[in-house]
Amino acid sequence: MNLLYVLLLVLWSAFNSDSNSSYFLIYNEDQNKCVYAVSATEVQNVPCDASFKAQRFQWISSSQIISLAFNLCLGAEKFEDWATIILLPCNELSPVQTWECKNETLFGLKNKPLHLNYGYKEDKTNMVLFNGTGPFSRWLIYGTKENLCSHGYQVLDHHREGVSLFYICFSSFIAVGLVIMTAAVIMTTIRSKAKDAINSTTTVTEDEYMDA
Repeated sequence: MNLLYVLLLVLWSAFNSDSNSSYFLIYNEDQNKCVYAVSATEVQNVPCDASFKAQRFQWISSSQIISLAFNLCLGAEKFEDWATIILLPCNELSPVQTWECKNETLFGLKNKPLHLNYGYKEDKTNMVLFNGTGPFSRWLIYGTKENLCSHGYQVLDHHREGVSLFYICFSSFIAVGLVIMTAAVIMTTIRSKAKDAINSTTTVTEDEYMDA
């Protein structure tokens, strides 16, 4: 029973570890820094560290990127040069939070000549929109030479839907199995303790009778 319990636990951990495998870090090779969501109103660039959830992003549609730390979408305060990059409640109709890859690693607002930029005004840590196309406006998936769209949102076809359904069902099966196994272990422990208590009481009573 213990071996089966451990096996179910390992399988559960494996399935859950893959659930967020599509996240990525947004990396500027020229400055060797990654995008970091400090808060909803402050998005900076810092040394890359994949263990920081605040540096993890994910495509949730063909043009929207969400911060996994805040569940808000990457966007800008307004449509203009030097506008501050912020996080916004996700809205697929909002043009200030729809993005596209334009030319290799150039990345910016969809159908607009404004790009995600490292920022090089007085405060170089704050991300901005910028109409330039230089190295400060070029971004990669951290740890690769691929642009951000290489980890883009994918619409599931019927085969993938079937595979996903299998994973969901199997994951649910593992979860139910863990609950049942945990309950069985608890009940076995309770019964064992109760049996020991009864045996102890019986032994004491017999000893008292012999003494009498």
